[in-house]
Amino acid sequence: LMHLRINRTPKFYMIIFLIILTIIGLYLNGIKNILQVIIGITTCTILDLLINYYKENKIIFPSSAIITGIIISIGIATGTKLWIILLSIIAIISKHLIKNKPETYI
Repeated sequence: LMHLRINRTPKFYMIIFLIILTIIGLYLNGIKNILQVIIGITTCTILDLLINYYKENKIIFPSSAIITGIIISIGIATGTKLWIILLSIIAIISKHLIKNKPETYI
């Protein structure tokens, strides 16, 4: 029997909040945009998982990637699925480049 432990961090609550907003938006604007949301979340999540596995050699739950995917997918106009993929890739790669940049002090 597998036990799933959920850490109730601020990121967890942000994901719940964004999912609720996304569901409301899909309800009000039409379910046709669901593919756009799925593409944004999936692209960010998979890329973040791959990068983290390559760097850390372990699977890390991509909470920030899920948040990024939701924000990108609901912030871009409908019908621009290729842009969502490109912006998702740019966002996740940028996060990892900025996050791992050596700190410099003036």
